[in-house]
Amino acid sequence: TLSGEPRSLRHFIRDLTDFDTTVFQDTDFKFLDGLSLDRRFGDLKILPVKELVFYGLGEGGGGSGSGNGDKGGGELKRGVHLEPREYHEKLGMQNTVVIDVRNHYEAAIGRFDGQTETPNTSTTGIPTNANAKAAHTGAEYLDPKMRKSTDFPRWLNQPSTQSKLKGKQVLMYCTGGVRCER
Repeated sequence: TLSGEPRSLRHFIRDLTDFDTTVFQDTDFKFLDGLSLDRRFGDLKILPVKELVFYGLGEGGGGSGSGNGDKGGGELKRGVHLEPREYHEKLGMQNTVVIDVRNHYEAAIGRFDGQTETPNTSTTGIPTNANAKAAHTGAEYLDPKMRKSTDFPRWLNQPSTQSKLKGKQVLMYCTGGVRCER
């Protein structure tokens, strides 16, 4: 995420694209003009990282695209990027779960139609949503209630989570695509 004067940012993006057209040719840069000065970042920091969103997977683990990748001798399943129309069609399918990998604050604000929230169990074992419907149609909504992305692997590896996902078509979504495609 960068912030600054709109004209300067667009100039920077043009220079970046011209610098290496093979890397940045298909990059979908998003712009938000009219951001007040108090909402802009004060500094620019560029740091090399092994994982854009840290899940502890290391290099080669996860990633966008389709097919399977190899991580240390074992097969790693990767998701398939769906177009919006395809994604919304799948939200209405039975035997499907959708995992909201945004932080819990973002998830609490709202989500796509076509999902029914199911009772999540807190770390104390007490259901956090006692009023969830038992029967529903369409994708079952799962909110890992993450404070930060590093909470996801722990949630994913819980036996209760594994049982909710077993044999199901799993959809994921996040704010910008980085967390769910990782």
